[in-house]
Amino acid sequence: MLACICDNYAVVECLLLRGHKIDLPHRTDCLCSSCGKIAHSFSGRHQRLDTYRSLSSEAYLWLATRDPLLSAINLAEDLMVCQSYDTEHAEIYGQLLLKLQNFSSDFIQQCRNAEEVDCILNQREGASLSECDSVFPRVRLALDANLKPLLSHMNVQNSLRARWLGTWAEGHGNLLRDTNRFIRHTFGYPVLALLHSFSGGILVKSFEVPYARYLSYTTSYLLFIFLIAVLRYLKTNAIGEIFQNIIGSYVFLFVMGQILSEFLEFSRRGIKKYFGLCFDFILLYVFVVSFICWSGTKISPVPDGLPRKHWIAYDPAILFDVSFGTACLMSFLRVFYFIQLHRTLGSTVISIGRCVGQVFSYFGIMAIVIASFGLGISTLLQPYDHAVVLQSDGQTKEMASSFANELLVAVYYIVTVITLLNLMISLLVKKADEVLANEDVEWKFTRAHMYFEFFEDSAAVPPPFNLIYIFTSYLRKICSGKYTFVWPDLLTTKKLVEESKKFDSKKDYLKLLVTIFHRYQATKFNHYRTIQNFDADRKSKKEARAFMTFLNGRKPPPRDVPYFKAFC
Repeated sequence: MLACICDNYAVVECLLLRGHKIDLPHRTDCLCSSCGKIAHSFSGRHQRLDTYRSLSSEAYLWLATRDPLLSAINLAEDLMVCQSYDTEHAEIYGQLLLKLQNFSSDFIQQCRNAEEVDCILNQREGASLSECDSVFPRVRLALDANLKPLLSHMNVQNSLRARWLGTWAEGHGNLLRDTNRFIRHTFGYPVLALLHSFSGGILVKSFEVPYARYLSYTTSYLLFIFLIAVLRYLKTNAIGEIFQNIIGSYVFLFVMGQILSEFLEFSRRGIKKYFGLCFDFILLYVFVVSFICWSGTKISPVPDGLPRKHWIAYDPAILFDVSFGTACLMSFLRVFYFIQLHRTLGSTVISIGRCVGQVFSYFGIMAIVIASFGLGISTLLQPYDHAVVLQSDGQTKEMASSFANELLVAVYYIVTVITLLNLMISLLVKKADEVLANEDVEWKFTRAHMYFEFFEDSAAVPPPFNLIYIFTSYLRKICSGKYTFVWPDLLTTKKLVEESKKFDSKKDYLKLLVTIFHRYQATKFNHYRTIQNFDADRKSKKEARAFMTFLNGRKPPPRDVPYFKAFC
């Protein structure tokens, strides 16, 4: 462990060749019997921390693991769990996590061409069965491990960009061709999506390009929010009711298509990873609740002529208006999702999103402060409630439910407005500075997330056309006989199931690891030097040779040689 912490490659290799090893520690969320005994002990936590220090070293990752990058990804996930549970040592775990992130970035830095990068990113070992057949399984693992320096590296971004454009990379930048492609997958996407859906993916091959899918999905979603806005302003006459039924049916089918797409994502990712970002789930849940409430209005309609203010509070029509209005609000907010691909606007949206957590924390603090002052003021006010005063004419008059206590109100405003509000502004500025300092990394990391959503086959066509496409494509796969049903991964190729039982790395990948290791070592011990450095080294070597010649009694060196002056 000491040799690993010191990154002493020679000693680590010597000990590994003699059979020494480091036992992997149990994570802080482990519930086994042995962890139950020592999980909260002082020595147990320090032993785990020292072990993770050893495992996070470059020497251990290179010499003691079969796949250094995969080991770094798995170790990063463990460190994130330990950081969230072991709060006393959260800062140390954060430093180890940063060390792994830098290691992964340095690892991918050693690739010299796109073929080497693709060879690394296409490795399936470590990925789940449902993700082995997707584009770049290793990137999917890095996204789950939150390795932002790796995913924002130029080599990875170039490979992702090439897959994002697909066959559209040829001719990209030609204004006429780009305009034609844009028009086809925005204004003409309904016809193309229908052809692609009914054919099960055989016709209209341009939907295999992720960027084309993004254009069609964006247009489809903008049409969806436009229609739900129109739906609220249609008049309730005969013609308006017909349009309401048509538009409402389209909205319902769109939501059903989105639910199907989210279900496939849930079955592919698993419950823990899927609910990491649950905005879409909440949005669809609110839409389902509004549909149930709308169905309730058809079953038990409100009597005609009864004013709305006399309806019961839990009437289905009122619940429908509240739930559908909330769904409309969240639908419009989801437009920010598509803006994130834009470099300038996307960075701003990401910065705002990172500050939302601070805002909710501030709201919680303010709620406690307001409740405490409200309780104090009401306690002082209660004795004067319904009090009477005797006037000079002998009559009594009820006092108003108020009293003059400017001091308490002044303290309230000092605490809330001057102190807490300015503190909140300071926290938001600090958080924004942290995000803006890593603006490029944050934006590229978010873009990688969006790329992967459109790499999946479930996003081949936008809702509601995916209802047809998923049915026809699954039917075609089942009839081909090359797929098998595996829960929860659904349809998976039989060849992939057989290959997953072996998990043997290919020889070309193992050779590439050796090459990358030599390059990595060369960058550590032979740093980049300019031509001026080389000239200085050459001059120093020439002076040293002249001085050695003088010591051997062959030829005296010049008097201006520094070696001769020092010797004298």
